[in-house]
Amino acid sequence: QQIMERESSAVNVFAPLPVAKKQWFKSSAGKYVRLEQFDGSEEKMSLCVNIFNSELTEPYVDFTYMHFMLGWKDLCVLAYEYDGTGEPAAATGDAPATGGKFVAAIVSSVARKAFNKPLRGYVAMLAVKPESRKNKIASVLVTASVDLMRVKNCDEVSLETPSDAIPALSLYTNLGFAKTKFLARYYLQGQDAYRLKLWLKPSANAESFKQQLARQQALMAKNEKTAAIAATADATD
Repeated sequence: QQIMERESSAVNVFAPLPVAKKQWFKSSAGKYVRLEQFDGSEEKMSLCVNIFNSELTEPYVDFTYMHFMLGWKDLCVLAYEYDGTGEPAAATGDAPATGGKFVAAIVSSVARKAFNKPLRGYVAMLAVKPESRKNKIASVLVTASVDLMRVKNCDEVSLETPSDAIPALSLYTNLGFAKTKFLARYYLQGQDAYRLKLWLKPSANAESFKQQLARQQALMAKNEKTAAIAATADATD
């Protein structure tokens, strides 16, 4: 219990974004963004809640937003896109940039299920406005969130995404995530999902890790097949 309490205190210490991410930087050709951590204000809370409600597969109740955003403020990161002409002015020292158009947000958490379980980061929500989705902002946000989890000494990061969300699956697999579980009818509307995982620390037994991942993916394939049969039966009925 004492070890868990000390670890909890360490994990909950605010992990700041690197200075370079708070200033304007290029996300893709001709596009500049800056990142900002949630400051606890109602204004920023409303920005995040509105974009999540409009862009996510299913909406959440207010308590869920408050749980994640107020519980892990440093892991709630907002993205602003430069809306001026030309290139943004060069940064002066360590001062963060200001202005821009709010276009995306990510919310994550860090927790350990039990004393002997890995310290797991969890990407709870990620949303990008449609007009900014080809500017690699989602990749920037996920990378920033994972880097903050590394600072908190996480062992792994997990998330869920709809099984038919091809762009999202491509995003996560390109960043090193692997599909580990198929979740039939995971969402309220009956939509299937994948659970994906990114390991941040090398396994003590690499061969054992590979075998475990192979078993997980074999089970996932079996569950996918079972769900497909069930869907066919439903359609026939």
